[in-house]
Amino acid sequence: APHIVIPLSTVALEILARRRQFAPDPSGPVWFAPARTRGRKTREIALLSDPRASWTLIEEAIGGLHFTPHDNRRTFATVGSVAADDVFAVSLLMMHSGGTLAKAAGIPDITVDYIATAEAQDKMRAAAEAIAQHVLKLAKNAANGVAYAGKEPVLPPALEAAAQEA
Repeated sequence: APHIVIPLSTVALEILARRRQFAPDPSGPVWFAPARTRGRKTREIALLSDPRASWTLIEEAIGGLHFTPHDNRRTFATVGSVAADDVFAVSLLMMHSGGTLAKAAGIPDITVDYIATAEAQDKMRAAAEAIAQHVLKLAKNAANGVAYAGKEPVLPPALEAAAQEA
């Protein structure tokens, strides 16, 4: 199968670059754990090799608040629908199936397969940037004690259905 290419926002790339500075292995992964997680035990460096373990570490860091990958997908879809003007690009970022996207857009499945172009990457990158900036604004406001003044958006049916798939 061809590689899946999903653009990252500038903020995400900056986070990865900063993590690289502290990675135990300069040419290895940037995410590591305080203790070994499930996976190969032959490495000397404790890696986050099991996604379930990474959730546990994050939950501990935020005071034991439990969340799931599905919570993150739904939040991403919701924020994306508010921050980005291109719901189709948000759907592509969420890696929704071509069939699901085609059905929602009322176009043939093959059309979605053909849109793996530089222009589609640019649209996804623009959506990722808009979402990152929106999240940073919300975080800055929260840190400064500014309550969220917006109302919960109603997701477009295509995003609502796709968010429920995960």
